[in-house]
Amino acid sequence: MKKILYILLASAVTWAASAQPEVYKTSWAPGGGSASASGTTAVFTVGEVFTAEENGPATHLSEGFIGPDVARLLDLEQYAPLPGAEFWPNPVRETLRIRIAEEGEYELYVFDLTGKMLVHTRFAGRETALDMRAFRPGYYLVSVVDRANRRMKAVKIRKI
Repeated sequence: MKKILYILLASAVTWAASAQPEVYKTSWAPGGGSASASGTTAVFTVGEVFTAEENGPATHLSEGFIGPDVARLLDLEQYAPLPGAEFWPNPVRETLRIRIAEEGEYELYVFDLTGKMLVHTRFAGRETALDMRAFRPGYYLVSVVDRANRRMKAVKIRKI
């Protein structure tokens, strides 16, 4: 019996040591900002707060949605917002349409909530469409990147 308890305890300790850091979310944050101490960062927005360990996966909080931080994953942290980018319909059933205010060369990325990149493609012009029929229902992060002008826009899209 003692052997079984030791094995279970050793397994639990090994699992806990290798587990991903958790992201804790509450609804009590009064404003916006962030603070870091001892390898942990707390990020606040109006009505939402979460904390994540520094060595954990890149996370981002937007519109009450905690997901992968696209700018950090794609090394775009110094990029400015891409003005005039439109994504519709949202929620989407079959085809997501994307329109950019200016002609250009763009990259399109789609991530699931774990940060796994599902789509990376390029398009030129002002408009493109993304066939989402093969995607499972749920939430995705869709990003358009203008590398020439160091701008980007990432939005949360719901697939129904």
